[in-house]
Amino acid sequence: MAKYASKLKRIQTTCASQGAGQPSVAPAPTWHRRRLITSSARPAHVMITRMNFADRLKQLPSVSHLAGLQLLDANGQMLATIENKPGQAGSLAVYHGLAAKHGGAISPAAAAEGLEWYSEHLADAQAHPGKHPNIDRLLAWAAGSATYRVQAVLNPAS
Repeated sequence: MAKYASKLKRIQTTCASQGAGQPSVAPAPTWHRRRLITSSARPAHVMITRMNFADRLKQLPSVSHLAGLQLLDANGQMLATIENKPGQAGSLAVYHGLAAKHGGAISPAAAAEGLEWYSEHLADAQAHPGKHPNIDRLLAWAAGSATYRVQAVLNPAS
């Protein structure tokens, strides 16, 4: 302890003699991925990466039992249907996963989470509005205040 106190005193003396006043206080040590770091900067060797869309889909609940999902507003009016077919199966899994996680509904916070799940497709959807209507819908819902219900349409064989 005395070693650090003398070092701090030496820094304060140096700063005062150079007219810098009090030295800036270093940020408190924090934990980062089970490692104690003593500065606010993340160590260069620790990379935080987002999960890509294909990997995310593997972690979401299965949608093989679904023919589709109906998206309903607060009055129960159907706004859209996402079918279980090529080109929509990924969106079906995202919306189904969000509904399962958030009690059968998609709130603005849930919509924002869904946008994170779309990962690399989000930038393309923002650059080309209309190209990804299911992402566009989540963008609008995340910016709004309404909550939307999700109703499952089961496969006849289920």
